[in-house]
Amino acid sequence: MKIDVQIDTTEMLLRLRNGEKRLAYAAVNAINKTAERIQQAEFAREAKAFIIRKREFFFGSAGRPGGVGAKLKKASVGKARPFAEVFIGETSKGAELLLPTFEAGGTRRPMRGSKHIAVPVLGSPARPSIAGPIPPAFSFPGLKLRKFVRGRKVRRRRRGRTVDETVFQEFGRLNRSALSAPQAGVQWKGEQRTYMIPGVGVFQRFGRGQTRPLYFFADPFPIDARLEFVRTAVEVANAWFKEELQRETIEAITRVRS
Repeated sequence: MKIDVQIDTTEMLLRLRNGEKRLAYAAVNAINKTAERIQQAEFAREAKAFIIRKREFFFGSAGRPGGVGAKLKKASVGKARPFAEVFIGETSKGAELLLPTFEAGGTRRPMRGSKHIAVPVLGSPARPSIAGPIPPAFSFPGLKLRKFVRGRKVRRRRRGRTVDETVFQEFGRLNRSALSAPQAGVQWKGEQRTYMIPGVGVFQRFGRGQTRPLYFFADPFPIDARLEFVRTAVEVANAWFKEELQRETIEAITRVRS
């Protein structure tokens, strides 16, 4: 989204020494300060609308400001960039994020190559609490689910070498064979005494003959429009840009006089 702002240039500033250049810097500074306000407002909105489990990934850190929740590209006079951008970022590996879907609403669909959505069961080892992330040992890579046929592990050829037929994909990403209808003599077993029932979920054996669910496989379901990214940006820009521009213009005039 781009917010266009018309600037009524100040005749007094233009008549000063290097007036056009000073006005350009004043405008760019005002744009960037407004964009920073928008970024912080987006973070506040997201923190209110969602349960944030990985805050550094979402909001960034001191060494990497601006996580995927709201990245910022500033305006620059030197680079002839008279606008700033505040946008939802991407993961380091370029994986698709679900967050943008919450702007207009839509449908939560399985990851590419999957038939169902893996939903961790709250209170289970895969999701001990609503606010906590999935422990690595109970993520899909951590479970290392493998296919067995009549008690023997299936092995297949890949790029000239033999590897285990393993579900390597991260949470929610199961290959198609893992989600096909159950076959006679076929089992999926993993670490932590886990096993998978295709089309149903992942379960764990514990104690004496006891079993508990870790994940259930769900069909696509609707996502509500709760992000309000555009509305937040427009409200902040309307509320602050004029004031920021006036302040920067006055400061530019003051610096010339002094």
